[in-house]
Amino acid sequence: MGLWQPLPYVHFKSQEIRDALSFLEKAKHIGKVVVSMPDKENKLFNYKSSYLITGGCGGIGWELMNWMLHNGAKRIFLMGRRIPSLERQSEINSLTDRGFHLIWRRGDVSKLSDCESMFSFTKEKFPESPLRGIFHCSGVLSDAAFLYLKVKMISLEDIFRLMGGWNLHELSKTLHLQHFVLFSSISSLIGNPGQGNYAAANAFLDALAHYRHALGLPAISLNFGQWGEVGLRQHISGLLPMSTKQALIALELALHSKNVQLCPSSMNVTSLVQRIPWTANFLADILKSEVNHSAKAVVKKFDVVSSEKFYVEFNACKNETDRNSVILNHVGKIVSSVLQLEHNNGINRKFSELGLDSLMMIEIKNKTSTLFKGKVQMSINDFADSEDLESLVTQISKLVAKN
Repeated sequence: MGLWQPLPYVHFKSQEIRDALSFLEKAKHIGKVVVSMPDKENKLFNYKSSYLITGGCGGIGWELMNWMLHNGAKRIFLMGRRIPSLERQSEINSLTDRGFHLIWRRGDVSKLSDCESMFSFTKEKFPESPLRGIFHCSGVLSDAAFLYLKVKMISLEDIFRLMGGWNLHELSKTLHLQHFVLFSSISSLIGNPGQGNYAAANAFLDALAHYRHALGLPAISLNFGQWGEVGLRQHISGLLPMSTKQALIALELALHSKNVQLCPSSMNVTSLVQRIPWTANFLADILKSEVNHSAKAVVKKFDVVSSEKFYVEFNACKNETDRNSVILNHVGKIVSSVLQLEHNNGINRKFSELGLDSLMMIEIKNKTSTLFKGKVQMSINDFADSEDLESLVTQISKLVAKN
């Protein structure tokens, strides 16, 4: 008796399914043609595909590129307006010597012609490696209060993110993408004084992700908080910086999820809702932890501690002079806390001498509104013309009288 021998077979990996079908069509094989499915530890990215990163030589884009290389990617196109530094160019050459294909190409993602040129270039460079992923992480942060926003600031800065996202969407609609990732910001969810233009641009990216999803196209918008080691510095009191490692772990989890929009962020809820009160309900629905006692409870406690004491003193006043004195005392404490003045030193000096800017004035306005429990209608215009604490209190007293 002889030994039974297994049938001969030809093996193909799952990403080689087209090669397997072509092999079958030739009808020259003996035995079976076997296609193996990927295991759970399969890499996130396909080494035979190519990927595009806008802003690829920036802080976040560069970290993203290295992370993708460690997770299976081998061909990555980097698009940006600025020529990479000598250090970046040296690193690109080093990675190329190790067998990776990293191609930087200058272009403005907000210009359709530049994007068309980039997409054509990817096809010409690697015709056998179709584009399977787009990561839009370019961005420029330009601070200004909404009252002082200029058309020039919006058109030259944030249009880069807004139109860039739209151009990438339009040119990739017919491609078989696996990933279309928009690096947005938490500012579009909770707002932040002085970042109206930046928040609006990111809100557009969020909407774009939902629009693509409605069309049956892949997309996810990530409203990142503060990247502590790289990226734009968007100071929002209450947000804690994430390490690059933490942000990339969040990104990996997001790519495995089926969500259209996620907010990877580290935050101190108490500080955040005290600085930006309108986030209370938003955070109360999301962060239901006993440690924070819910954001709604935190902001309520903040209101009671400051407002109740104020109203006890205010209602006990017998004349307008006494009421103005109480307002002066409490608003003065708010101004001192915002300006971080110890023992109210210099509180009666002009705001310009104290370094008060438009962002700080917005914070004073928000805290003053909270002091009055929202019963007194206030706008930033009511505060903008005040030169010092005395003129500010005079304006607030007029608003109180109206209400």
